[in-house]
Amino acid sequence: MKVNNIQAKYKHAKTKKEFNETPLKHFLKCDTCITPFVGYEVKKKKIHYYKCAKNGCKCNRSAKHLNEKFISLLSKYSVNNAVLEPLKDELLFRYNELNKINQEDSKLIKSQLNEADKKINKLEERYVYGEIEKELFDKYIIKLKEEKSEIQQKFDEVSFQLSNPEEYVNFSIKLASNLSKIWLSKDYAIKEELQYLLFPKGIAYNREIDDYRTYEENSVFSEIALITGNTEDIEKGKTDTNIRFSNWVGPLGIEPSTHRL
Repeated sequence: MKVNNIQAKYKHAKTKKEFNETPLKHFLKCDTCITPFVGYEVKKKKIHYYKCAKNGCKCNRSAKHLNEKFISLLSKYSVNNAVLEPLKDELLFRYNELNKINQEDSKLIKSQLNEADKKINKLEERYVYGEIEKELFDKYIIKLKEEKSEIQQKFDEVSFQLSNPEEYVNFSIKLASNLSKIWLSKDYAIKEELQYLLFPKGIAYNREIDDYRTYEENSVFSEIALITGNTEDIEKGKTDTNIRFSNWVGPLGIEPSTHRL
């Protein structure tokens, strides 16, 4: 939250042309040394470039080329208008299936959480009544609270529910059907926001194969890419109920009511 507040002070200051010409800088990393790329302009030729910021790496490509490759990458997550309604039904189906699994898991984890509370209460009670020394209490209370924190995190994950899943699905599909258009038409701040929405940890460029490698994908958009990988089956109304749901916990990072996109 502190970092976001600091960034907010400077977000609208990025208005120079080079920011729009090289929107992938810092977000894009060198696949060889995992160092972020920076952007620069050869003023005589009026051509912009990305280059690895590590001295001696010498990974250097034109901004136009890497920007075009990024647009091609976005196409993987784009949605054809012909499959919008079937895709909506499929995403809602998968969310509901996942929610059933989470409800079962939450019951088990809730019991583990109650057991952790009992252990903590019992240890505190023994300390209050002088049955154990402070040194021993301090040692085990830290351990028990850490265990409870891990269980609580798991419980929060499986207990996550959307108040209006259809609204989130509609927003996701609308965004997915206009990814390239949004990225090409918006200013630097929106481009950057869209990039991190899809790929929270950025992406890497491998100069040997002249292609990108992704570290982590937004769970909703990776699901869209998976489903639309066979649009013929989706258009016919076929669904694969054996698809593994565990990777799609919920539309993390997507807030239709407040998101600037």
